[in-house]
Amino acid sequence: MNVYYLLALAFERVYTIHTKGDEGMKSREVIKILKKAGWIEQRQSGSHKQFRHPDQPERGVVTVPHPKAEMAIGTLKSIEDKSGVALR
Repeated sequence: MNVYYLLALAFERVYTIHTKGDEGMKSREVIKILKKAGWIEQRQSGSHKQFRHPDQPERGVVTVPHPKAEMAIGTLKSIEDKSGVALR
């Protein structure tokens, strides 16, 4: 489970500090999880691979940047939302 600590600093600004458990994942790991869940690589455009699920066409195309040593948390959440697969 991801834990976020909100820290209110001067000028009433709120900053999100990510704890160690919020580290990203390698794109290779994300692709492995998607393939295990039934997603099939359709094509690659530059440094991005695109996947489709044969049984869930309503989910459309999921794009994964590859190769990427550490993907941003927001990118991982977007892939999770689009694919319906829990990555972390």
